[in-house]
Amino acid sequence: MDTYGFDTRLRHLERIVAGESSSNLVDPPTSLLQQSQTLNKALQTLYKNNTFLQDFEQKYEPYHILLNPAQSTLEMERELLQPETKLELVMATYDDMDQLARTLQQVKELEHVVNSKDYQSVEQLGSELAPLEVQHGEQATQLAETTNRICTAMDQYNKTIHTLSEIFIAWDDLLSNMEQQISVIENSVQ
Repeated sequence: MDTYGFDTRLRHLERIVAGESSSNLVDPPTSLLQQSQTLNKALQTLYKNNTFLQDFEQKYEPYHILLNPAQSTLEMERELLQPETKLELVMATYDDMDQLARTLQQVKELEHVVNSKDYQSVEQLGSELAPLEVQHGEQATQLAETTNRICTAMDQYNKTIHTLSEIFIAWDDLLSNMEQQISVIENSVQ
């Protein structure tokens, strides 16, 4: 008995996932055997109608042992891979292998740098750098405060210059008007 409707919900979810409309669905088979037979028929139909799956199976079949991690071993791969396939795999990764060889050579050449005495004294230098770390934090705080004070001073300076410029412009306009009025009066007197 489906008291909470789990079976109904599961069937509905299966219908949504399968992309089937509710109009062409019939009630699911009641027994597990009937359900598996229905599923098997659906898979066989899908396989027959899909050439991509058939091509994949044909290409997969010769190498299924190699692709199964439970059965694959290096010796089996050497025996079962054809020489052309091996050559193709090597040629496909040739650039990567060449790059890896060059990188390993560079690492070998730089090994003396990593093993130098300077790096061996890093722990000692770490304890010497601890007080500098504290000083750096304090200096960073001081820098932030100083930067804020400078920004505030620059803002005040810019405001003052702006205000003085406006006053200068106003006075210049006032003097220009007065000069015009004086020249008008002088011209009228003459």
